[in-house]
Amino acid sequence: MVPTLIDWTADFTIGALRLSGVPVYREGNHFIIPSGWWSVVEACSGVRYIIASSMVGTMFAAIAYRSPRRRAWFVLASILVPVVANWLRAYMIVMLGHLSNNRLAVGVDHVIYGWFFFGLVMLLLFWIGSRWQENLPDQPTALREGPVAPPPASAEQTRTAKLWAAALSVRGRRLPLAAGRSEDGP
Repeated sequence: MVPTLIDWTADFTIGALRLSGVPVYREGNHFIIPSGWWSVVEACSGVRYIIASSMVGTMFAAIAYRSPRRRAWFVLASILVPVVANWLRAYMIVMLGHLSNNRLAVGVDHVIYGWFFFGLVMLLLFWIGSRWQENLPDQPTALREGPVAPPPASAEQTRTAKLWAAALSVRGRRLPLAAGRSEDGP
């Protein structure tokens, strides 16, 4: 997946540079423009954008939507939008470097601009996604009236809880003894 993402990012960046009127010579994923040479490497592939966005997008979809169709569409958008955003990020960084005569967007600020841009893209994605958010159904009457007592525990559940409490209690008593032995010696 990463080599394909690298190729797509390089293709988009070079195409956008040419549309901007910047002459480009390309060899694989390396390209030369009048202000210097650039490479699209694994870190520029956008795979980190996709991983972060799909994880957060899946959580957002689970919280904001009830219907499986809306959830699936939002998860798909949270995978595709970062791919396109990464293409735009790569183009903007190269153009920023080109226009500043390589004083900006090289080194650490290259990474900072990328993560700042990613944050803006995610904010926009969630803002748009919230416009189609589904309201949760009304709460049942019992919850509106006040707390409901839990059902009584069965005898087996009570016995299991007591065994766990005893085991944890014994384990808890051993920890200070072990700590005391290590301080005082063997």
